[in-house]
Amino acid sequence: MIKLVGQVFNANFTVSCKCIITFVQKLRSLISCRHSFWVLLFFLSSLTTVGQHYVHSSVWLRLAPTWEINKHWNLTADLWYRRQNDLHGSKFNALAAPLLAPSGRIGVNYRTKHWSFALFPVALYRAFPALGKEADYSRPRTNELRPTALIEWSQALLRHLSIRIRGGYEYRRFAGIPPTGRARFRVLIRRDLTSKMYTSLWNETLLPVAPNVAVQQTYEINRTNLAIGGNLNKYLILEAGYQFSHRQRRSLSEFDEEHALTVTGYYRF
Repeated sequence: MIKLVGQVFNANFTVSCKCIITFVQKLRSLISCRHSFWVLLFFLSSLTTVGQHYVHSSVWLRLAPTWEINKHWNLTADLWYRRQNDLHGSKFNALAAPLLAPSGRIGVNYRTKHWSFALFPVALYRAFPALGKEADYSRPRTNELRPTALIEWSQALLRHLSIRIRGGYEYRRFAGIPPTGRARFRVLIRRDLTSKMYTSLWNETLLPVAPNVAVQQTYEINRTNLAIGGNLNKYLILEAGYQFSHRQRRSLSEFDEEHALTVTGYYRF
């Protein structure tokens, strides 16, 4: 049985775009391929924040079908549905209220050995407010068009271990208000457990950017996800995980802390 052993970095160690090379070198030095797997605890969700905190539980469902055109190009899509707990009920009943109505996006992906480029010109989100306080019940559902561009670099570190670093930009359009922008940055560590099973740990930070930054937030959302997945057959991969999301509201003094069960199906046509 393969053991998963966590390795904690010095508290002063931080990761930025300018130190990706140093980050990879340190990661290599922390991993032993002979007896164990060292998991890098790369996350920002322990950031110290002072203010009002609202705790939530939720379930995130995702289906990601892919149609392969050739060895470099494929068409890809995402379908989402999410539920959350009701403020008036148990925090553990993550199915009580809607969080995201059926939503989705469709796009194209170009892939090489180490790089992946994705463009989603059509993306529709129908989100409900996170229910942290009574005033959230009066906030309407938002319908959002969100064209997205993503770029990802991947590299094998050891025999069964790999790293993926992804950045992206979202152009967000809402009815009745000016459009906004959001940048995304994610680092993912993946470990192959067997020929059909794997585990992954990733952290992603989302930042408000041009156009029309309404509030200068330190960040908008930070997510950390630990998951395990496997091939059910040659077409379908099923993945389940735990995700912690830390959101800063525009008041800057209110924060949503969400504990989610994530279930994803990757289907290849």
